[in-house]
Amino acid sequence: MANRAQLSCSRVDLSTPDSNKWLTLLKALLEGQKQGDSTVSDYQLLGSLRQRQRRLTDAQVTEMAEKYQMGATVYELAAEYCCHRTTVAERLKKAGIAMRGQSPTPGVIKSVNDSVSAPTLCGMAC
Repeated sequence: MANRAQLSCSRVDLSTPDSNKWLTLLKALLEGQKQGDSTVSDYQLLGSLRQRQRRLTDAQVTEMAEKYQMGATVYELAAEYCCHRTTVAERLKKAGIAMRGQSPTPGVIKSVNDSVSAPTLCGMAC
């Protein structure tokens, strides 16, 4: 009786289309398997499961930089070029494009402070 309770808790019901897909996949894998070769891992049967990386050409990066400077966001460019937003940001930075919304560097802060004189109460530099 305890075995039935355990079995019913671990069983997963699949819809007919899902079960048909899995059955087809399993049959194909078993047909490709050698007789008596039951310890082959999924990785060995299916190969690498990593997503293939998309490489951006120099022309695409130049076009991306132009669009970014015209006002496109990193998210829009990532969707257009089918890559992650961090990839877009990294490629733009490597191309020498200043990113919007970034904190100023210490050098920029110093040059602004040097160019603006401190205000005084009388309105004149003392």
